[in-house]
Amino acid sequence: MLGKFLEGYHQLSVEGQRAGLKIYRGAEVRFDGSWNDYLLYGYHDDLLKDPESVFTMGVEQFYERVKADGALLIHAHPYRNGGEPTSAAALDGVEVINANHNQNNRNDLALSFALQNGLLQTSGSDCHHKSHIGTGGILVEHLPENDAELVALLRSGNYALIGK
Repeated sequence: MLGKFLEGYHQLSVEGQRAGLKIYRGAEVRFDGSWNDYLLYGYHDDLLKDPESVFTMGVEQFYERVKADGALLIHAHPYRNGGEPTSAAALDGVEVINANHNQNNRNDLALSFALQNGLLQTSGSDCHHKSHIGTGGILVEHLPENDAELVALLRSGNYALIGK
């Protein structure tokens, strides 16, 4: 299962290097029985080697594996459609800007949650249409060379959020 699940990333990574692009490992995860989405950065293949078991374990149990792997788990748009965020103890950060203007993301509530709990803050475009291109993300002085540097950058908070 792992081969197929991560095949696209590995292929794009090789092709991106040939083209001079930086490709970082990331995934969006949703657990059975929940509408919450989570962004996963800097993980090793083994963390998602059995995606079906990941989806059934729930965020708290999965977060223990994320920490052990050295990866980051960010709660995506935690207040979309009136949702509520996961316990801060099972998160590294919160997407405080989700720039998809087709959704009511309640970014102000996400920012308050992140600030109250000392969580990392990220921004994303949730790009599903051409009009979403470039509306979210982060600005950095230097591009990270690899996944480990990306995780270190996100942990440092040394970036500006696009969309503020």
